[in-house]
Amino acid sequence: VNEELAAAVADLNGIEGDILAANEEKIRLEGEYKLACEQYDTSAGGVEELLNEEQILNGRIEKIKADSIAAREKVEELTKSIAEKEKSLEAVSGDRESLAAVREELSAVAEQIRLEILGYEKDIESAEDNMRRLNILKGSHSDRMAELDSEIEAFKNKNIWLLKDIESLRASADELRQQNSDAKENID
Repeated sequence: VNEELAAAVADLNGIEGDILAANEEKIRLEGEYKLACEQYDTSAGGVEELLNEEQILNGRIEKIKADSIAAREKVEELTKSIAEKEKSLEAVSGDRESLAAVREELSAVAEQIRLEILGYEKDIESAEDNMRRLNILKGSHSDRMAELDSEIEAFKNKNIWLLKDIESLRASADELRQQNSDAKENID
């Protein structure tokens, strides 16, 4: 009977050690789960910021394109105006110096508008480059979020398994305690 009691006590001690180890593993997994959740939240926030920036850049591109179209129309208008004024000046006075001065002035304005158009086109290229960069970042954030979702699910499953294992170990420990108690009663 003493041997049975000693064996039962040893089994009980072993199970209690297993319970402690399982509880430590559960605590470690809960920490990893919390970290994965925080990383997931950070990635989700990053994707939202990228989407907002994408909207802003799309709006900016549309405005720049509209400004570019307006500038082209103004160039066409000024070119027509130059031609009309040249005809007018030739008809009225034939004064070549006056005509040359007006032509230079209108040409300078037209050149300035062409430079503005060039600037708008550069702005469009820059905004489109930013959009491509944002799309790449958005894709990588989405991939990371899927990876974190997978890790979180794995942590949940392992936690469920550990809880079941702990319950099983507790039941075994209770059974061994009962056997130990019964063995002590038999000895007495």
